[in-house]
Amino acid sequence: MTRNSDLARTEDSPRCAFPAKPGAFNLKDPSKWFYGGYIHSSAKAASVVVNAQARSNASCGKAKGANCTHSNDREPACWQVRAFSDLALHFNDIDGRKLLDGLTKRTTHGVITTYLNTLSNPLAHIQMSPGAQRITSEPNAGGNSLVSEALSFEVLHRMLGAGLLATEMEVRYWPEVGPMTDYLACIMGRTFGVSVTRAFAFRRKFTLEDGVKLLCRKLTGIQNATYRINNMLPDEQPLFKQVLHVWARNGREAAVVRRAYQRGVPQDLQAGSIVLITVAGGVSQVFDN
Repeated sequence: MTRNSDLARTEDSPRCAFPAKPGAFNLKDPSKWFYGGYIHSSAKAASVVVNAQARSNASCGKAKGANCTHSNDREPACWQVRAFSDLALHFNDIDGRKLLDGLTKRTTHGVITTYLNTLSNPLAHIQMSPGAQRITSEPNAGGNSLVSEALSFEVLHRMLGAGLLATEMEVRYWPEVGPMTDYLACIMGRTFGVSVTRAFAFRRKFTLEDGVKLLCRKLTGIQNATYRINNMLPDEQPLFKQVLHVWARNGREAAVVRRAYQRGVPQDLQAGSIVLITVAGGVSQVFDN
């Protein structure tokens, strides 16, 4: 199939490239993305950083301020925190390295867990980036998922300096009929597709079987969508990879999704994607809308 780049992009559509002015989360040097120190811009956010730093030091068994050198899942992980005036994002350094590998190496896949803390702020008080605002203001393909999709982009924007390339209805496919991707994002100068889903069961516990079914269904759809999107993208800039962003209500359900990926998802479905789990602390609207 020949790709039709004329249909894929209009003249004023954004292209994926490193930002002209690197910031805290879009540096060209990947090693500085997660290990460049803590950022806080309010007393409330600073307290989150201090508490997480204390937990990190305790789990490492090292003196306060010492750097952690743990390198595998069998050893305790040190917490990394990105804190802002309106929210904070937590993840451990092991998952941070996995995420970096997944973002930079085409053949690497895996599952990563992050935690979103809104610092008791209501969702309306979170300062959404222009990309997240654009997602909420434009129509999608149906369903009540605008909040989860917009907040998904906000997490990737805050953590990774992601830029929005296309919303759900702007993504072109060939053939046209089939599973869809929620948005396209530029991360580290590469184009990523992002699909957003929510891990929950109505009026009962979310089980391992639920997790396997959810991941297999979504990852199968992602592979189909990737093929159809690449038919419409320019030859020089196809999708580098897809991110499946899974929202979980709590740590228990996030752990269930993680085990489901590790125990129940075939290797051929894992290929070409990163599964990013985010525990949505205090943001019930992710599951209500």
